[in-house]
Amino acid sequence: MNSEPDRMRFIFSNLHEAVLVEDENRAVKYANEAFSRLFAPGVSPEQLVGADCDAAAVASAPMFVDAPGWLTRTRAIVAAQHSVQGDICVLADGRVLERDYFPRLVDGVVVEQMWVYRDTSVQSTESETGSDVNDQDSSYRGWEAAAEKLAQRIRLDGDSCQASVVLVKLLVLERVNSEFGYRAGDELISDVLSELRDLFGETYVERVRGATFAVVVQGQEPAEVFSRVRGRLDLSRPVGQQIMLLRYVLGAAHGSAASAAEIEALLGDAFTALSEAIVTFADVVCDEELRTRSGMRFDIEARLQPALESGEFELFFQPIKELTTMKVVGAESLIRWRHTERGFIPAAEFIPIIEKLGLAALVDRWVIDRACADLPRLADHGIMRVGINLSPQTFASGHDVLQLLLDAIARHGVAREQLVIEITETAVTANVARTVEVMRGLHEAGFEIAIDDFGVGASSLGLLKDLPFDYLKLDKSFIDDVEQERVQGLIKAMCVMAGILGGEVVAEGIEDLHQLEILRACGVQMGQGYYLGRPEPVTGRT
Repeated sequence: MNSEPDRMRFIFSNLHEAVLVEDENRAVKYANEAFSRLFAPGVSPEQLVGADCDAAAVASAPMFVDAPGWLTRTRAIVAAQHSVQGDICVLADGRVLERDYFPRLVDGVVVEQMWVYRDTSVQSTESETGSDVNDQDSSYRGWEAAAEKLAQRIRLDGDSCQASVVLVKLLVLERVNSEFGYRAGDELISDVLSELRDLFGETYVERVRGATFAVVVQGQEPAEVFSRVRGRLDLSRPVGQQIMLLRYVLGAAHGSAASAAEIEALLGDAFTALSEAIVTFADVVCDEELRTRSGMRFDIEARLQPALESGEFELFFQPIKELTTMKVVGAESLIRWRHTERGFIPAAEFIPIIEKLGLAALVDRWVIDRACADLPRLADHGIMRVGINLSPQTFASGHDVLQLLLDAIARHGVAREQLVIEITETAVTANVARTVEVMRGLHEAGFEIAIDDFGVGASSLGLLKDLPFDYLKLDKSFIDDVEQERVQGLIKAMCVMAGILGGEVVAEGIEDLHQLEILRACGVQMGQGYYLGRPEPVTGRT
């Protein structure tokens, strides 16, 4: 067992999860029997080696309910080059798959990537853990089946029966399995299921997916159920060889539960709340706002790449002016999305979602390319320099940001001094070593750098003195309060500090003449805002 394929075969051959390993060219490097059975019945894993994975994904797409969405999401995950866990895919035959994606990067380049698929619609405790636990609950068919069971058992008080559906997801199962073995994980699932049934009654509790349990309670608000669950599960318990506290999250929905369809709808809402709870580590109850945000998140994820390719995104440019002469000295590029169905979506709504999905690097590449393409036309209107906002994910992702920029300016025939790379102060402090390294490389290559939203992050003078920058862009909060003498004193101090370190200050969000005059008096050299010019598409300039 000396070769790498032999080692992988030994590790993965007996797993129930379907495993696929791709090489740096997205060719199949290894697949196990479970993967072959799932996606290529009758074909041995050895026959899959060397196949083009993207072509195979296209061929496999019809297996899924939303084939275009699944294919788009798969390609977006690969492009983002970030680990993804728990992505849900629904097959046309009704099965539900959960998949994980793990890229391995060396010097910023993906050299290998692994996909793991689990069938969560038809599973047994034995298949997950390698042991028999509670024959009565040894199999389940996803949350739709759980809804049917709960609807059959629950005694309804009338057609308008109100109920709370609360989901409990354990966050420690993987750790328990790895540290103490699958039997310990199996026992933990069994213990939690028994405790919840003891607390609420066997009729009202089902295990719905992996380490997730559903509780349906009539006549109680979700907050009451949360309190009862925490009162039981927050107690220390023996797991393996240790005493430990459970880590778990709670999501809920409340409404009519007069039929299996309504309970299923409540379960769907509860899963939406659970997804939010996993991110926030807070108890979450689904409401209309969360449904809207969740729907937008899934829509953005599915439509992002087609939208970039079809022209739904565009760049607007807001002029930056020298405050004493009012001469235009540059512009900041700002992305906009004209959704074919939702209409105009403000960046403040979709950018945070894109970042949460780990797709910011994909969007940044588009912004860089479009800004470079628009620069010649901007020059016709006297704008010779453009600021490009890059997400902290792009700096931290391992992408070669410098090469990305050099390739773009070469394609479009623009000079590097025409681009100003903008990065927020909070992004710098989030990953100091990596970000400073990239910033220095960009600055040494001739790109100007602006530290955006300056003054609201956690930068210290000790860090700032080591950062290569040409511009400090004051956060809008300073301009909103610019009439305060203390704020004016801070702005004057920042102008002096920037000058000592070799940079200039740019004020963002200038909205009237009074603010402009105060900023001039404080020594601010440049500014932008609605008073100086609104963001416009380059084609709209006259």
